[in-house]
Amino acid sequence: MREYPELRARFEEMLAIVENAAGDIVKADEAEQRVIEELRTGAQCAARVGRAQATAFAKGERAAGGSDSEGKKTLLV
Repeated sequence: MREYPELRARFEEMLAIVENAAGDIVKADEAEQRVIEELRTGAQCAARVGRAQATAFAKGERAAGGSDSEGKKTLLV
């Protein structure tokens, strides 16, 4: 969690909603809707982290000599 402070913040926010830390949630439906909104935001955050990791991995692969998927393909007959 230390590596991903954005995700940690989202989890903490969802816990605060479930615990009704602000004291402003009257109905369970309201809490559910707020958690859903946080999950959507968290999913976007996780997608950004995943894209960044994929990009870093791809750069590392190219620097290490590329992968088998690059270059001219041979025709199998």
